[in-house]
Amino acid sequence: MLRITIELLPGGREDGKRVIARADIARVSGGALADYRVALDDAVLRQVGERATVRGYPRWAGSVWDLVARCVAAALNQGREALPPRPAQLQVTVHVNDAGYRYVRLDEIPEPARTYFEVDPQKRTSILWRRRCRLWPSIVPRTRRNFGRKWSGW
Repeated sequence: MLRITIELLPGGREDGKRVIARADIARVSGGALADYRVALDDAVLRQVGERATVRGYPRWAGSVWDLVARCVAAALNQGREALPPRPAQLQVTVHVNDAGYRYVRLDEIPEPARTYFEVDPQKRTSILWRRRCRLWPSIVPRTRRNFGRKWSGW
């Protein structure tokens, strides 16, 4: 089995790294032409795409990166070994209130981007805020004032 792990290194530093996605590729049949099953998982979105199978892949004929690329493409494109269309850039209306603060409405943000802004009911803050704020562990016990912050500086 192959496991591909994608890590985010903030600012290129190893000390703040975290795993943001993973792909598991398992060989389900042997021989010169092998079948591989793939599953993609995202740290926030959980399962991404579909669990797919790449059939009749010629083992030892190409690099491992060729196999990885075909498996990822198959999982993202209903089992076909081709990339799906590129995602379109988000178009979200930015509103301005009477005080001049810019904001967007959560229900106007399309998925999967909305997931990053939804509030975790147990921690009472958004996933994005916790990831952007290095001091998060020291702030949480003292205050909950991080709601309503002006996000335009991000």
